[in-house]
Amino acid sequence: MLVAPALHLLTHTHSDHINGLSAKSFGYQVICSQDAKEMLIRHELYAERELHDLQFRSQKTRTFAHLKVGPWRQPDGRMYYKGSRDLLVRFFLIDFIRNNTHVWAIESSSSKYTDLV
Repeated sequence: MLVAPALHLLTHTHSDHINGLSAKSFGYQVICSQDAKEMLIRHELYAERELHDLQFRSQKTRTFAHLKVGPWRQPDGRMYYKGSRDLLVRFFLIDFIRNNTHVWAIESSSSKYTDLV
């Protein structure tokens, strides 16, 4: 039986670190910096961008678009949230000293992972 990892921590966006995130079946939260989140959301392959620029594609194809799906606005203006998600959780690294030792803690905007060391 496979057990899902308790935490996916993305320290930087090199290709060898983001490989598995492009699978549409990936559905776990990823703890990352705000910069990494923006890079992933905007990422597009050069070949796909070229097809869009040549007007062979009507919309840009974002490699990691499935990690952040916003709600849909209905014609009457109401928001439809079913299926929306944001799997990219930004964090802040906090450096503090505990018992004369530097300790790094992760604090997310939702405080879900506060005080992980």
